[in-house]
Amino acid sequence: MDKWLLNVFLASSFTVMVGGIVASAFPASRSLGAGMVAGAASTISATVVTRQSERRLREKISQEIQQVTNNLQNLNYSLLDNQTQLNHLNSEFQQLQNNSLKKELATIAESLHQDYSLELEAQSKTTVNVSVSTPEKITDLTAWFAQRQVKVESYRQPQDADEVFNKIATYLGERYTRLAPLHQQIKRSIAEGNKLSFSLAGKSQKDIACCTMFCKILHDNSLLSSYSYSKAEKRIQAILQHRGNIINFLNGEWFERFIYQKAVKLIRQKKL
Repeated sequence: MDKWLLNVFLASSFTVMVGGIVASAFPASRSLGAGMVAGAASTISATVVTRQSERRLREKISQEIQQVTNNLQNLNYSLLDNQTQLNHLNSEFQQLQNNSLKKELATIAESLHQDYSLELEAQSKTTVNVSVSTPEKITDLTAWFAQRQVKVESYRQPQDADEVFNKIATYLGERYTRLAPLHQQIKRSIAEGNKLSFSLAGKSQKDIACCTMFCKILHDNSLLSSYSYSKAEKRIQAILQHRGNIINFLNGEWFERFIYQKAVKLIRQKKL
């Protein structure tokens, strides 16, 4: 554009010079020379004006573009600032939720431990007797089978430990989902003849309360000769009593007792 303006300026200047020469050399053609000078001057003036207008237009467009760019940057800064505030608020909200959840879990764990303690105390004071193996009932039952051509060759005799074993079997069976890992470790300890060592690290408060209460029941009823729980290590340490009836009970007889008691309870509820 600058080169084009220079060419126009040189051409117009040349025209002015020619017009001046014509007017001086040929007086009769003075009007022609004056016209050439005036035309060239007009051309230069129009060219200069056009160039100035274009420059002003470009400057105005550049200013508007710069203004739009500044506005976009300010908007971006504002969005980033808002996002930072939102992240901060979200972090505070999550922290409040976590604190509230921890308090609620602690309350539940404490309540659960108290419930288990009360349940154990109530069980220790209540005589549980679901056995139907009294002599009178056995005689009636064998007579009932005899009427139907079924001979009873043998039946289980009542034992003094039935009450204790039935109570433990009920506790284990009703909470077996939580007690299964501990029970499996007890069976391994019986098979290997080792002391019982069971870690509760990573377990929920409800699982810990359930497992420690089960071991306490075993110890209180002499199925464990010793029992301790380390809160710092979250580990149970115990020594099993290696008596035949205890080993048989923990290895599987407990399940038979559990099912038997559930069946008797159902029969009684149905009044059969």
